[in-house]
Amino acid sequence: MAIEEFNSDKSKIGFSGLSSMVSNIEVTIQTVESQTNTHTDIPEGEHIEPISISKQKSMKQTIRRFMSDPMNVIALIVTFGILFFLSQENTSSHKIASQPSTNKTYVQKKTIKQQQQNYSSLSTSTARPSEKKPFLGRNNYLDTPQIRWCLAERIRIDAARDSIDKFIDSNVQRFNEIVNDYNSRCGSYRYYQRDLNTAKSEIEAYRSEIFSEGIARFLRPSVNSLAKNKPLINVSLILEIQKKLKELGYDIGTPNGQMGIQTKLSIIQFQHDVGVQMDGLANSRLLENLNAEKIRIIRNYKINQNLKIAAKKRKNQYENKRLITKKTIVSRMPVNAEIDYTGHAWTCKRGYKQIGSECVFVRLPPNSEIDYTGHNWTCKRGYYQTGSACSPVKLPSKAEIDYTGHNWTCKRGYYQTGSGCSLVKPPSNAEIDYTGHNWTCKRGYYQTGSGCSLVKLPSNAEIDYTGHNWTCKRGYYQRGSGCSPVKLPVNAEIDYTGHNWSCLRGFRQLGQTCQSI
Repeated sequence: MAIEEFNSDKSKIGFSGLSSMVSNIEVTIQTVESQTNTHTDIPEGEHIEPISISKQKSMKQTIRRFMSDPMNVIALIVTFGILFFLSQENTSSHKIASQPSTNKTYVQKKTIKQQQQNYSSLSTSTARPSEKKPFLGRNNYLDTPQIRWCLAERIRIDAARDSIDKFIDSNVQRFNEIVNDYNSRCGSYRYYQRDLNTAKSEIEAYRSEIFSEGIARFLRPSVNSLAKNKPLINVSLILEIQKKLKELGYDIGTPNGQMGIQTKLSIIQFQHDVGVQMDGLANSRLLENLNAEKIRIIRNYKINQNLKIAAKKRKNQYENKRLITKKTIVSRMPVNAEIDYTGHAWTCKRGYKQIGSECVFVRLPPNSEIDYTGHNWTCKRGYYQTGSACSPVKLPSKAEIDYTGHNWTCKRGYYQTGSGCSLVKPPSNAEIDYTGHNWTCKRGYYQTGSGCSLVKLPSNAEIDYTGHNWTCKRGYYQRGSGCSPVKLPVNAEIDYTGHNWSCLRGFRQLGQTCQSI
């Protein structure tokens, strides 16, 4: 849009005033590309026609008639002679004038070369126009430096698109970030046509330089630069590290002084095992850690060996002592005896009891058996010991053998009276208690003499845990024969008993109130 057109529409302000300047940058770029890529086509309907056969026959007949006349032949020969003479004269004159024309061509070439040098020196001396990155957003008004940045960045992106290695994820990600940044700034903007034309002409003068900048964004470093920046590999250090790793049991293959993947993995595994930083670097610090680990393993091995030797020595001493003790005990052991669980004494076998230094057979009376010790006797279940014999337990009516097996007890629902069992007679609202030989009132009743009376609950009360009394519900407290509500001050709550209050967390009791701590 020309500046005159912009000034003529001064009544518009804001974006309404810029609406006449709107131009899609993508459309503009496509227009430029279509103009530069135009080529001349054959006009529609225009084509080259071949010569027909009838025309060829008529031409041959004309030539035959012409050659049949002798005068025509003589005239033709004379004409060829004149033309040959003139051609020889032109050749000699051309040789004479060839030297000046050569000098003229040289002077012309020299002049063109000087013009190119002057143009290059002029372009070198002229500073490249500055670029300014636009702000993020769409439909922003861009001045000339900002338009320059958009045009130049488009050239750099196109150059990078062709030179990027698409098999490297980091390069692809970085390229996409550049494109997204470009779209967020230059995807759609407003401009003056005058500024756009100026920016285009200025950027086109430096297209090759800008194109090189785009390629340089994703160029890989050269081999020489990598060689300069690459640290020197200490082959002897790596070889020593590989040997230490192999001694410690890590699989590195054959030590060769080369930092391969297997060596790096072994280094990382070692650093993980000893609890140091896992950087995978082969340096002097790693060698120190390897030496320290080797010393630690050797020290622990020696300690373990010493412990094993000491344990084996103690075991041998114990075995020798045990053998000596066992031989001594066996030599002194009576008949029907054996080594006890300690291994240092003897004991009588089961069914025998020790009397002095001998083992005597346990004589069992009728209805008896060897007891749990194995060296005495006890009466069987249903019998009780009387002197050196076993007598049967005499059960009264409604009785049974008790848990000892040698006495009697009344059955459930009966209680002992002298040498017999009497029936337990529960009153109304009562039941047999947990012993089985007495009665207790049911839940909700309490004992009064030989009977059970109902527990009378006041308002807001309930049966307590015993089942034979009442207690106030949570939030109430006992007052005389009734339950009154607990009055909570501010910042208080019912306590763990359910019948009083306590201050909330962060507050303390002060009289009948809760004050902030």
